Parts: sequence; structure tokens; C-alpha cells
Amino acid sequence: MGDRLEDQDREQLLLTARRLLAEAQALSIRISAVNEIATAINRTLDLNQILRVVGKQSKWLLDFQHCSVCLHSTNNCTTLFGPPINADISTLPENGPIKKAFKTKQPQLIQDGFPGSVLSAYNSQIIIPLEIENKVLGTINFAATKPRAYTQEDLRIGYLLALQLSAAIRNAERFKEVNRLYLELETVLEQLSLLSTYEKTQSPPPTGTLNRSKWTNELKHYTTRFISFGFSRSLSLVANHFLVRIFY
Repeated sequence: MGDRLEDQDREQLLLTARRLLAEAQALSIRISAVNEIATAINRTLDLNQILRVVGKQSKWLLDFQHCSVCLHSTNNCTTLFGPPINADISTLPENGPIKKAFKTKQPQLIQDGFPGSVLSAYNSQIIIPLEIENKVLGTINFAATKPRAYTQEDLRIGYLLALQLSAAIRNAERFKEVNRLYLELETVLEQLSLLSTYEKTQSPPPTGTLNRSKWTNELKHYTTRFISFGFSRSLSLVANHFLVRIFY
């Protein structure tokens, strides 16, 4: 009998229906696991904690002996599970699957090993780019020693995880950058306070204190940076009754 449903007898149809139902249930469980991981990693803005959650819970999605994340921001690959790989991204082979994922923005499915790559000890590999807003942040990598261990369905599940992880990494990096900008802005505001005080007393400010023009330029710089993170397009600051407002 053929593989077409209309060519199958009753017993074969029952077996086919049971197989399809089991596959659908397994896929549903894996998608639910992706959603649970997404919920967990979106509870924190700490990058290290995000990666720990992914390394711990990804076993619900895929069978692997190695899991790692390579990020442009650190120029390094962090091992989440299995033997560590200490790889500087800039030294990875140009024709290797990780660099290829970076360049093409396409997932890489390796079925029978890739000699010379940083994961050459593993026959089966899934390399998925972490992309958001048309920018590749890095890759998430899964590997197993068994040849042909992964299917296209595994690749799709890994892709769903990569979407969630990309957003979490982007948010964590922005949070870190915003905190850095706030600290730098506090320094500028301290100088503004000094400037206001010396303007009132009509005495010269200490050497190194920003004058009004330079302070305005500094404020423009920080306003532009905050706008890039989605903050208000106007920035109002009051220090010692001295008000400056810049609109874009």
C-alpha cells in the first residue's frame, strides 16, 4: 500500500492518526517550554542570569551535549552546558558555521560534523543567529556527538528560542547602557550645579568646570542617546533653580 491516506486501510489510518497526534502533542510541549523560558528570561535584565536560565532549561527543548552563546558585545562564546569552548569570535574560521550564521543571518544545520570549527568534536550542530531589529547580536549553538541528531523541526524550535533570547539580550544591553548614561549625566549635573553657584556669586568657576555652552553641548549628547532608547524627546533638568530645556 502507498503512503497516501486514501491508499491506507483502517489499521494503517489508525496508526497514522496516532503518530500525528503524538507528534502534535510533542510539538505543543516544546512550544510551551519555549514560552516558559521566555517568561523566565524576561523577568531579569542581568545578562548572566538570562544565559544561566537558557542553559538550564533548554534541555526541555533539544537533546545536546553542548550549548553555548556567542555575542558580538563580548566578542566571546560563553558555554552554558557541556565542555567549555574559549573562543574569541574574531579568531573563528571564516567558513565555519558560526561565522556563516553571523554573515548570512541564516541558521546552520550540521549533520555530519564540520572539521576545523570550534565545535568539531560534535557531529551534529545547530547554529542559530540571535537577530533583532535587523541586527545580529550573536548566535546560540547546540551540538551533539551523534550524527544526524537534529531535524528541521529541531531547527524551528531553536529558532523560536532564539527570538525570545534576542529580545532579552537586547533589553539587558540597553539597560546596562542606560545605567551608564545616568552615571555620566550625574557628573554633568554636578558641574551644572557648580556653574549655577558661581554665576550667582559672579566668581570664576574652578578649572575644568563646564561653561554654559559646553554644558549645553553635553546635554544635547545625552539627550540624543536617551532618545535612541525610546525616552522623551525633551529633557528638563533643574539644578539650583537653573533650568535648561532642549527640544528636538
